[in-house]
Amino acid sequence: MAAVGAITQTLSVLPQQGQRKDKLKLTLAWTSHTDSTVSGISTDDGTFMGQAITKNLIGKELVYGECTPGATTPSDLYDVDILDANSVDLFSGGFDDCSNSATKAAYPFNGIAYGSRIVTGALTPSITAAGSGKTGTIVLLFE
Repeated sequence: MAAVGAITQTLSVLPQQGQRKDKLKLTLAWTSHTDSTVSGISTDDGTFMGQAITKNLIGKELVYGECTPGATTPSDLYDVDILDANSVDLFSGGFDDCSNSATKAAYPFNGIAYGSRIVTGALTPSITAAGSGKTGTIVLLFE
């Protein structure tokens, strides 16, 4: 699938105190295409410390996410999916109907309950109905 729109990916380590594991924070700053979408750009396309971001995420647990509208405000009720290699939305619709004026938070759905999901391959954000040339940010936390 050809890339539509643009995403800048930034992976950072959030050190934890004591016995807790460090968390990883993936920030995806996006700009929508003229057709109001962003698609076809995965974590295989971003790099962290010289390797694909995907390699740093495999085996980690996705535990939380946030979607925030950008300065060029998206259309109200835009949708964000975080797709795995099988095109399954890891948040099971948790980022449907995002507000153009407030951050929306969600937890991954593991098939039984909301909680965490183990990452087994590349993640691909898919954004629809955002409007042409609109911006926003997705933040994903991993343990």
